[in-house]
Amino acid sequence: MAVFDPRDTDADPEMIDMSVDAFYGVAGQLTGRTGELEGAFNGAAMNFSDLVAEHISRQRRYNAEDWRGSVEAAVYGAGVTKGWAGDVRDFKRRRQALIGRWEDARAADFGVQRIEPRPEFAPLDPAERMERETEFAEDFARRRAAAEASLLRELNGEANALWEELQSKAGLRGRQLTQGPTPQNLRHLVEHGMLGWAPYNIRGAEAPLPLDPEAGALDAEALRSYLDGDLPPDAGYAAIIAALTAAMRQGAARERDGERLDPAVLGYLEGFYGELGDDVLLMVPGFVTAGTGLGGRPRLRDDTLRAVGSGLLMLSNERLGGGYDRLPATVRNLFKGNVVADGGAMTPHEGWGQDYTALAALLGEADPGLTGGERFSTELIAVTPHYLDVVTSHANRFESDTRLTDAAAAAILGVATRNEEANHAILTGDYDPGTIGEATPELLRSLYTHDWSDDGRAAAGLTEWIHRDGVDEDLAGEAAAALIDTVTDTGGIYASLTDTGVGGKDSMGMVNPELSRGFAKIGITYLDDFARLQDDPDRTAYGSGNLEVAYGDRARFFELIAGDEGAARHLIAGVEAYEHHGLNGYVTDPGQDGASRFGGANARLRAYLDAGLLNEAMDRTGNRHDAAMDAQLREVNGKTFASGFIKETVGNVPVFGSIAKALIGVGKEAYRYDFRGAIATPGMEIQLPNGQQQYSRAGLTRETMLTVIDAAVRDGRIELDDVPEVLRGEGGADRPIRRLDEVPGSELDRAEDAARALLDESVPGFRDLLEVQEREYADVFHANAATNPDHYKQYVRQGRTMNYWK
Repeated sequence: MAVFDPRDTDADPEMIDMSVDAFYGVAGQLTGRTGELEGAFNGAAMNFSDLVAEHISRQRRYNAEDWRGSVEAAVYGAGVTKGWAGDVRDFKRRRQALIGRWEDARAADFGVQRIEPRPEFAPLDPAERMERETEFAEDFARRRAAAEASLLRELNGEANALWEELQSKAGLRGRQLTQGPTPQNLRHLVEHGMLGWAPYNIRGAEAPLPLDPEAGALDAEALRSYLDGDLPPDAGYAAIIAALTAAMRQGAARERDGERLDPAVLGYLEGFYGELGDDVLLMVPGFVTAGTGLGGRPRLRDDTLRAVGSGLLMLSNERLGGGYDRLPATVRNLFKGNVVADGGAMTPHEGWGQDYTALAALLGEADPGLTGGERFSTELIAVTPHYLDVVTSHANRFESDTRLTDAAAAAILGVATRNEEANHAILTGDYDPGTIGEATPELLRSLYTHDWSDDGRAAAGLTEWIHRDGVDEDLAGEAAAALIDTVTDTGGIYASLTDTGVGGKDSMGMVNPELSRGFAKIGITYLDDFARLQDDPDRTAYGSGNLEVAYGDRARFFELIAGDEGAARHLIAGVEAYEHHGLNGYVTDPGQDGASRFGGANARLRAYLDAGLLNEAMDRTGNRHDAAMDAQLREVNGKTFASGFIKETVGNVPVFGSIAKALIGVGKEAYRYDFRGAIATPGMEIQLPNGQQQYSRAGLTRETMLTVIDAAVRDGRIELDDVPEVLRGEGGADRPIRRLDEVPGSELDRAEDAARALLDESVPGFRDLLEVQEREYADVFHANAATNPDHYKQYVRQGRTMNYWK
């Protein structure tokens, strides 16, 4: 009789379990924990500092990173050993199942049926009958033996495969122990249930998370009980928020590294928000702020808003593997206006505003390292004017504690504008505004003329990314061109931006200074393009790495910047640095067309700036002489601010783009700087256009000569001892030549004559530079600057050039 006794292992899973406990015992000693240690390390998400008892962490020899590594080794050893225990149990269970099959089959004769003699054999004599019965018995034995042998071969094959599988798993566990807690090994242990939250609790966001769609649905079901008031917030509630927080941290890390979320984590989020339901999600902000909810537990309240809001951003983000269609319907319905009124207590319009506010409360607390998806972010921005309309139209229908304010819109914009592709889509008009969203011109009109409580800081996020290092230059250039084209359109929103109708504040920059400051950064980034000549003077577009700005758009864009004094100061400093950089290049390497190249660019840029400053002041003051004096003060203020910066950079930095980046970086200093002293410049550098200026005495010409001399001294072409006293600065080699505003009025003519004589000897061709500069400045300035407030309204506001001077 055949025997089936498959090979067994001496490994005892019960003894192996004791080794698992021993590993956790080591981890417990390291952290000062006792009790059920496996559950303590794996049961819920927490910070490593929360795992370590205070009497351990306060020891002098305690080093968090060393402890982290030691605890990780112990816990990892426990996980691998638990895996081996499971492998042995699985082997023994399956081996016993094979034996059971053998024994069951043997008891059933391996499925072979005995054949009894039929009744017709009854008349046979006993000898013949016995012969027939013997034949049947022998046949049964043969068939049973064959079936037995077949099953034995089959079971032996399966037993051998099972043994080889055990050996393979033993090899895997051996390699895991040898290799240690690599990311791949940790992921394997977490995905197969040998470890839970321990890797995350020790290493944080870089560790794999024990999350899946089923866990997401279970957590949401439990959270619903808390939100419905069936359960008070307890450790179970905190564990749910901790799990969401762990997903949030992984999402922020993956977004930073340009990677996607683990599919299991995305599945957890989808399961969580899907189970939470459309009727509960937007209840979360109210629950966490209510006295019966988390009102008395501010840390857990903030953690809840941050985790729930961050999950929505991750779920929507295409780059993390999410997408708009994965968002719960209650969020997507906001972009359709599908909101049911609250029992008649408020109109659907107002009810929609309340839901928008609830979503803002969630997203506004989301992790700053997370970005919403492109479509989600675009739609959030597109419907914000609709919310501002709700705020304006229904501001007095609510009690003070529930009244809608623009803080919710600022929160939404602050989050939505993190997505550069969404900003690009909004600025270029490449999006579908839907049923309640706004198309680009009206959207910008709404956002840029609203009197924001944060001075427009959040709305400025639409453009704040354009100047940054590392940005996609084509994306930024297209967005900048579209923005300039839209805001300077005299047949579109330009008039609204120069006269917002908000109180006594006229222009966009006066109402929302942060917007003008954002525009200034764009202007400084593209000063080369604002100064450049182009084939089509009426085209504003971006292509082939270059921004083209229509000639008429340039002064109007600078005018919008000048609405805020700090932004004007920043732009003036940028133009001043640009001019110095260009003149430094003219002195060191003028080339064949140096006079035209450097002089023309400087003149055009300065003329557009002066026209923008003057037009803004003309509109704001309503008086031609006050406007000229105000524009003059701002220009002097900007130049004074720029002087120290120019000394440190111009001549030392070969590419103007690098200077522009540095200038943008000191923007906050420009906004804080305030020039209160008397204007030292005798006569104005920005003069009212009248067709009669004597450009040989114009401030721009004088300033150019002083700048060229300064560059020539620094380049060694002019010795400092050869510089007349009237031109010398007080800074020695650091600042060898005076600025124009440092020359006393009584000495201006003498200084100019001395400068011309010195340059005639040292920089041949400088008069050609001045001639080009004076001609180009006159043409551009006269074409764009208004001589009085009436002409500003008749010409500048209407987009007509000042050709009446000619």
